[in-house]
Amino acid sequence: MTLTLIVLILVIGLFCLFAEFFIFPGLTLSGILGGACLVAGVVLGYRTFGYTIGNVIFLSTLVLAGLIFRVGLRKLSSRQFAIHESIDSKVNVRLGEVRVGDLGKTVSALRPGGTAIIGQQRLEVFTRGEFLDAGQPIVVSSVNANRVTVKAHVEMPATQDMSPEV
Repeated sequence: MTLTLIVLILVIGLFCLFAEFFIFPGLTLSGILGGACLVAGVVLGYRTFGYTIGNVIFLSTLVLAGLIFRVGLRKLSSRQFAIHESIDSKVNVRLGEVRVGDLGKTVSALRPGGTAIIGQQRLEVFTRGEFLDAGQPIVVSSVNANRVTVKAHVEMPATQDMSPEV
């Protein structure tokens, strides 16, 4: 067995472990294959070249694996695994007072919570369990602290003169 072949086995093992952790995590096949290649490369190094070269191969494999993971974590984790956005919105910061009986319209579907416009304000609102589609007229049924509860507003048709014709 040549030193080149042992180094190739170790490089394949390091690449498979890198792929397991950073490219497709959870696909245990590449992790198992990488670990097996690293163990096989170190064992073959000890068998072929003795303890001195075997120890050099073992220690260099440990150092290279540590460097690869350190560099990989530094490069990939800052871009791929971290959220770079922050949420600065607040729930139902009301400009004016919302009162029971105020009319509005749903912006999103209420299942049972969602967004609606009441007056000139866009608020997070809730129903008492019923589902409402987007664009439906609503009326405020209760206001408790930051929770606005609404229900569907059924517009009554204009009353017609129901007197009998003469």
